Amino acid sequence: MSVRVAELLMAIALALLSIAFMVKSTDGLSIWWVPEKGPGSGAWPFWLSVLMLLTCLTIIARWVMRVTPQSRSEEPFMDAHAAQLLGITVAALFLLILGTYYIGIYLSLFAFLFFYLKIFGRHSWTVSVALTAAIPVGVFLLFEYALTIPLPKGGSETLFFPIYKLMYGKGFGIWSYILAMALGAAMLAAQYYPPLGPRPHPAESPMSREVVRVLLASAAMLLLIFGTRYVGIYLSLFLFALFAMKALGRQSWLVTGAAMIAVPLLTYLILELGLGISLPKGATAPLFGA
Repeated sequence: MSVRVAELLMAIALALLSIAFMVKSTDGLSIWWVPEKGPGSGAWPFWLSVLMLLTCLTIIARWVMRVTPQSRSEEPFMDAHAAQLLGITVAALFLLILGTYYIGIYLSLFAFLFFYLKIFGRHSWTVSVALTAAIPVGVFLLFEYALTIPLPKGGSETLFFPIYKLMYGKGFGIWSYILAMALGAAMLAAQYYPPLGPRPHPAESPMSREVVRVLLASAAMLLLIFGTRYVGIYLSLFLFALFAMKALGRQSWLVTGAAMIAVPLLTYLILELGLGISLPKGATAPLFGA
């Protein structure tokens, strides 16, 4: 299959999917503005699907006119190596979904990440083990603790009972938040103010830099998770953007400041005002009139 044919088939498939989403969004749901309530529950998926459909139709029109290089290319869309990678990825995702039903999302995610990072991606043991452990824990704390949204646990649910007892124990959240603040501040200072941190060695190994980045990312995630419960999602997103953009991404202060403002603001506009979904505001609730 050539690149030209693949582009057309993908545009048609996404157009049909958009139409299916539009039909489903109108099944007993309002896609218009509901007086005194805001947008109807079907508004966001319906109009987003409309935009996706218009985009697909534009791609098809440009394909017919052969405007883009892809619409004129007769080169193979995928070689044998790419097809193998795609097949492995699809199979891994299928097993992740299947495992979510039987053993729960967390154990399945743990196995999926280890396979993808260490076996398939061939990353170092430091990165593989750290991310394999940190991501499921972060997802668990964000959904189960901060947002109180339980995710499927399948046959592994009984394993979480002792964790629930510890998680909802007195002082667990606030001390975790304080620890994350201290860890994040120390890591940020060590990276940008060398006199406060260890002197870099000329022959510093990539392993030590990976450890620093994993620790800093963990601190940022803890700030987001526990901060959501105590100071609210928006202030937590503000701090998370600081660490993600400045400490991890090493962006300029202009870009970092723009992200620190834009991420919480867009989240508020889309979820609170657009969809009417109220998110935890913690100690900052009076600022929102709550």
